[in-house]
Amino acid sequence: MLQFAAGLGLFLATGYFVYRALEKRAKLDPVEAAIGGLAAAIGVPALVWVGANIFLGIPLNTASVYLVYVLLLVGCIIWLKPELVRRAR
Repeated sequence: MLQFAAGLGLFLATGYFVYRALEKRAKLDPVEAAIGGLAAAIGVPALVWVGANIFLGIPLNTASVYLVYVLLLVGCIIWLKPELVRRAR
């Protein structure tokens, strides 16, 4: 149950931040952000996994799934950090 909760949280957070990184508008409709976040959470990591599997030979297993989500989440937060800091002021 704990792994499910952690995986779901990571899935949703990654989707939201990937969508925020791809969509540069400052104000997003909540429904649009939810749908875009789900689409980004499904589509973008899948493309990364396929690319990593085909070009780097990385197997698709639980560890690689979590690694892809964590790396995407951290990368998007770093990409959005100036915007997040500016919005907080």
